[in-house]
Parts: sequence; structure tokens; C-alpha cells
Amino acid sequence: MGVSEATVEAVPGPIDQSKPITLGNMNLFNPSEPLTQAIVVSSSYKDHGFEWDNTGQNGYITALNLGGP
Repeated sequence: MGVSEATVEAVPGPIDQSKPITLGNMNLFNPSEPLTQAIVVSSSYKDHGFEWDNTGQNGYITALNLGGP
């Protein structure tokens, strides 16, 4: 097991469950992409004397470009 692992699933929309719930104009990391509402299926962190589990909590999914200039 690594330092941190997480699995999230998109929350289906109430009208069309094939489309997840999204939040526009709120993504600070990539303003051109919406945030997708998610539920944390499993999540753990353990390092530097800290340890936590966020399973069952709220989460978000978004596209990130981690490439440099």
C-alpha cells in the first residue's frame, strides 16, 4: 500500500442517471472544466504521523493537466 490511495465514483444525475451531477464555474484547478460530484468509495492516507480514512465522504472529479510549460 502506498502513502495515499483513493477511489471515487460520480454521482448520477436525478433526471438522467447516465449523466453525472456537475458543478460549473467552481473549478479553481482548471476553470475550463466542470467539477463532477462524487462519492468516495475508498480512501486512505498514512504518512508523517498522520492517518485518515475518508471512505463514504463527499468528493469531486475533474480533468487535470499536470504537465509543465
